[in-house]
Amino acid sequence: MKSRFVFATSLGLSCIFTFHSISAKDPNDQNPFEGTCRSSLNQWIKSIAGLPGSEDENLKTQKSSFRDGSFWLIDSTPSKNWDWYLLQPQRENKLCLIFQTNAFQVRTSERGKRRMIFSKIRGSGNFPSREIDFVFEKKNKTFQPRKCVEIRFQEEQSIRKRVPCFSFLESEASLGIFAGVPTRILEGEFHLQK
Repeated sequence: MKSRFVFATSLGLSCIFTFHSISAKDPNDQNPFEGTCRSSLNQWIKSIAGLPGSEDENLKTQKSSFRDGSFWLIDSTPSKNWDWYLLQPQRENKLCLIFQTNAFQVRTSERGKRRMIFSKIRGSGNFPSREIDFVFEKKNKTFQPRKCVEIRFQEEQSIRKRVPCFSFLESEASLGIFAGVPTRILEGEFHLQK
């Protein structure tokens, strides 16, 4: 019993510190592409989907509304939330990953210097649907979650409940799953991985 409490406490604390230090790059991160650049869109497609990726009908691109030329590379494989990779053109003809999430719908908005990303994550079974709004923080050069909403459906009616963004991470970490939790978001100077 004591070992389970110690494990749960250490897991919870590590999630807290990981979530609040969202702009730090963890070498053990599960997303090997985050914060990296590739020389072309085809290189990104190969990195994400392998060599036959260029023939995959589930991979597509979509413009974002950001003025910096960023666009989405989307893996729209049916029966799951889609994988969204926000790629930004950088100098030296490189495309760099500045944001990645899993959602069935993503929208961007730029008003003056304020850049925002709105994501909707499809629920499954007893798991509610979720909406997460991200705002770009220039100081940290990251998109940070600002508003999080759970949507539960009962008797053909949707019930929306605003929740702390940390609760999304906390509830899924306790279950040992991380689907639908946004990965860390990075922007700035990147190194090309070979």
